[in-house]
Amino acid sequence: MTDVAAPIPEWPYIWASFYSATLLIISISTFTPAVYSVCEQAGFPQPRNRPLHVYIYLFAGCQFMLGLAVAVLEAAGEWRAVSVIIACSTPMGLLGTSLSATKGGMGYGKAFWSHALLTTMGSLAGWRLIQDNW
Repeated sequence: MTDVAAPIPEWPYIWASFYSATLLIISISTFTPAVYSVCEQAGFPQPRNRPLHVYIYLFAGCQFMLGLAVAVLEAAGEWRAVSVIIACSTPMGLLGTSLSATKGGMGYGKAFWSHALLTTMGSLAGWRLIQDNW
């Protein structure tokens, strides 16, 4: 059976860098006026006439911690650790995908499919990184 990703053997490593950068950008943008747009794009629109719920900021802190940890481990060449973190992030991706569809108020629209696509790619990258490094 031919591996679809065979022409791009480094794609899981590129994905890992994209993943850490995305988490850092999302977390930092939470503390800017763009936060309402970020929440809406993720499938969790927030009322613009009220302060954000404290959990949005706690979520941003978790995103920052995870993104920074992956970036530091990548820079240190600790790909075994990176593979475990990305693989363990899959359940959160599945939860985010489900919540964006059911509780986000946007149904199975753009936010759902962006979550589903990113979760699928991340899961495949995590699995490939584990195969390469364990």
